[in-house]
Amino acid sequence: MLIGRPVAAPDWLRDRIEVRAGQALGAASLRFDALDLVVEDSSKPRVRMSNVQVLNTAGVEIVGFSEMRIGLSVTGLARGEFRPTDISVSGVFASMRREIDGSVILSGGLDLTGPTQRAANLALLIESVDELLTLPGLSALTSGDIQALTLRVEDVRSSRAWTVDGGRMRLARDGEAVRITSDLALLSGGEDVATLEANYEGQVGQSSATFGVLVSDVDAGDIAVLAPAFEWLDVVRAPISGAVRGGVGADGVLAPLNVSLNIGAGVIQPTDATRPVPFQSARSYFSYDPGDTVLTFDELSVESAWITAQIDGQAVLGLDDQGGLDDLVGQFRATSLSANPDNLYPEPIEMQAAQLDFRLRLDPFRLDIGQALFQDHGQNLIAQGALLAATDGWSYELDAQVAGMMPERLLEIWPDRYAPKARKWVLENLQDGFMRDIDVALRDTPGSPTVAYAGFAYEDARVRYLKTMPPVEQARGSASLLDGRFVVAVDQGFVASPRGGRIDVSGSSFIIPDVRAREGVPAVVRLETDGTVTAGLSLLDLPPLSVMERAGLSPTLADGRLQAAGTLAFAMKKGLKPQDVEYDATGTARDVLSTTLIEGRRLAADTLRVIASQNRVEVSGPGTLDGVPFEARWAQPLGQGSPQPSQVTGTIELSERTIDAFELGLPPGLVTGRGTGDITIDLPAGDGVPSFALSTNLRGVRLSSPPLGWSKPASTAASLTLAGQLGPLPRVDRIALDAPGLQAEGGSRSFRAGGWSGRVSALFVSVTG
Repeated sequence: MLIGRPVAAPDWLRDRIEVRAGQALGAASLRFDALDLVVEDSSKPRVRMSNVQVLNTAGVEIVGFSEMRIGLSVTGLARGEFRPTDISVSGVFASMRREIDGSVILSGGLDLTGPTQRAANLALLIESVDELLTLPGLSALTSGDIQALTLRVEDVRSSRAWTVDGGRMRLARDGEAVRITSDLALLSGGEDVATLEANYEGQVGQSSATFGVLVSDVDAGDIAVLAPAFEWLDVVRAPISGAVRGGVGADGVLAPLNVSLNIGAGVIQPTDATRPVPFQSARSYFSYDPGDTVLTFDELSVESAWITAQIDGQAVLGLDDQGGLDDLVGQFRATSLSANPDNLYPEPIEMQAAQLDFRLRLDPFRLDIGQALFQDHGQNLIAQGALLAATDGWSYELDAQVAGMMPERLLEIWPDRYAPKARKWVLENLQDGFMRDIDVALRDTPGSPTVAYAGFAYEDARVRYLKTMPPVEQARGSASLLDGRFVVAVDQGFVASPRGGRIDVSGSSFIIPDVRAREGVPAVVRLETDGTVTAGLSLLDLPPLSVMERAGLSPTLADGRLQAAGTLAFAMKKGLKPQDVEYDATGTARDVLSTTLIEGRRLAADTLRVIASQNRVEVSGPGTLDGVPFEARWAQPLGQGSPQPSQVTGTIELSERTIDAFELGLPPGLVTGRGTGDITIDLPAGDGVPSFALSTNLRGVRLSSPPLGWSKPASTAASLTLAGQLGPLPRVDRIALDAPGLQAEGGSRSFRAGGWSGRVSALFVSVTG
């Protein structure tokens, strides 16, 4: 008659059960509103209670249930004993809080105002539940179920809180073996609901146990607060699914954990102010030994547009006084690495392998790279640096070195958004060769421009400094980029000039003063040259300079050696014209010989000073003209139109050889001794005949005219002027002498007729005294 029919218990039975339950629970007591007795098909009696309370000795609720069902031992009932065999409760409300020191407090209800139970950690809290099974009144208990569990969880250290809703827990006992399983829905304030499954296996009365946890779509930050081994996940914003297996030893100490995590698409973002670093997925297999505080990563793989890598290694946890993570110091190895941070490259950069020594701190976030070693195309790239999450964004420091690299590989890993004009110059003008001793340094802080330094040496390269001019061959030197200033120095190299052979340009350099300039980037070439005069003049005659063409002269006008230094300044743009280039050069010409500068005359000099600019060319110094010593300066204006006339000014020796060399037509014996005169030679543009003018005070020169009975001692001053033309038939158009006791004026003209050439002279003499 009783099977399947609930029977309301009379008051005396309710009282008796409360008394017997209190005896079984020890220091606690049991209260309830209604009590039904149900005998199921198995003839096993079951008690059903509603609005159940477990109270302490002070009458304060420890825990309450909306409903409890208790299966009773028939044998125990026959002996008058209340011995539950299974317990099922539903509608449980509880709170759990982890303090800063890691201890755990459990309380009935959704707050901690009532009686609580405290343990040093979660594992010991579970162990205290295990101790309940040693109570004599629960010796027959083989199973227990909790349905509709609502649990409020709070972590004081991280200031985070969660609510577990609709949770289920089951306890199964087989002899002394105990197994607890649960599945929970975790609400942390977001739109998605994460799930958690856990299990615990142990022996009644023993501390040793094993446990496991399965999570699905749990926020990374929620996992980070579980233990120091997971705190590094606090910078990740992504859902995580995975499993944790571990245990507790006989001494109550946590055994090593084995963890498998699958991280969904998300970002790395330590603070709201830092720009998120996205990734598609990540996976990690690691173990944690609490005794040594060592994390061992068998695999840490990341797949993202920024970086894709397969990593393994170890990290040591540094714990603070409260047991929280202070820092993480480790070594990682990557067997493959593909990187394209922030879309710096058209295609990701591939590296064969990498090793990394690092230290990670989370509050505030700072990642220090002690050394990173990347293996790339047979070369080792070494880097050091730091990454910080500042209050207003990311801040980083990076220093990198590599022993050597081919130019094309350097350009592949040089992002075109960093100093693009310097990169373009290297791409277009630094050809062939090999790069070595490469150094890179970057500094970036929020609100400030990026500070970049790059430097490298090169050898066996071809360096082009102007597109219209021949490149530097077999070049060896260095390049540097600092604060926007880009410099390429040529320590050794030569230029093959169109005429006259090679020019040594060792010591030259190319400079972009500011690679950040937007329009018409200025550039400077500082040249140090050593070669033949013809080679140097041929180089100056190339566009856009075209110096000799603009002067109306040939680059072959003189032989000798020319050593010069100068500067070219121009805007880096297409179609440069002569007026777009400013240049200024000075040099020394040695062993100079020319028979074309002054037609029909042999000009020679041991040393001449040469000056050239966009406005003029100037040559000065001592030399000889047809064997007559002089000290002179030749200046050639450079116009934008047709060639301009030039002029030679200076001093020249006055002696008999001067008269003979210039064929002045003066009577023999008139001049003896040696003096100097000021001379000017005008060289017309084109095919005109040079003209000259000479004046002197005749000191050092003795004049004598026996037919006139007149002479001038060498020490006496006088005035002599000559004017005429040079060329195949030189002539003196005017000669004037003003000396003590003699004044003379005249001229001589050369002519050629009927195959006979000669000279006709006229001299007007006035004798005084």
